[in-house]
Amino acid sequence: ASGGWMEAESSPLTTVHATKELCSLCFRVLLPRLHGTDTELEGVAVDAQVKVAGVFVAWRSASSGDRGCMGTTRPVWLGRGLSEYALKSAFNDRRFEPIALDEVPGLTCKVSVLHSPEPCQDVWDWEPGVHGVRISFVASRRWCACRSKPYSATFLPEVAVKHALNREAALRRLTRKAGYTGRCDAALFDRMKTTRFRASSEELSYDEFVRASPSEAGRRRCERDAAEKLRRFVAAK
Repeated sequence: ASGGWMEAESSPLTTVHATKELCSLCFRVLLPRLHGTDTELEGVAVDAQVKVAGVFVAWRSASSGDRGCMGTTRPVWLGRGLSEYALKSAFNDRRFEPIALDEVPGLTCKVSVLHSPEPCQDVWDWEPGVHGVRISFVASRRWCACRSKPYSATFLPEVAVKHALNREAALRRLTRKAGYTGRCDAALFDRMKTTRFRASSEELSYDEFVRASPSEAGRRRCERDAAEKLRRFVAAK
């Protein structure tokens, strides 16, 4: 994740519910990039003037599980943010190999639109499964106590529940996710700045995307792509 909600914003933030159409936008950004052509966004109605508290885009494969998840807790224009993180999560998440064209038929896209960010009174002032949480702190470098480094990390609301983490376990995992390898104790928790937020999420599989393609021509194009990927897959066996 990048950024935070500390900056002053000239445009008000809007609470937006995630929809399958927003997931469709992510597919329509991803597919042209994989084909090496220009991005086509015709027929995808995303209000370019809507600014939200943040977005995350995740890709999951039916055969190999998670394939990337990246986003931002910085206020962002909705369409621009989804387009950016649809590609970053597909190609720049260092935990995974970049998504390849032949994986597309088995992909599912999940979009999370963040809203209602607010500072926590302390590191315990959030509810797993209800709130997402972002931590930030500054700590000395292990090899040079005279130099400090900022650290930050974010969990979406569902992460703590998915991994059966209570608040303390989630905070410890977030600390490691941020890249900090020092002691994770009460003194560190006291120095942390913690922000909680909520998120609206929706998923769309590639099959659903093909069926919901906004034009007959677009549907035929998607079906041809799927048929060609299947042909290549069978030929490679």
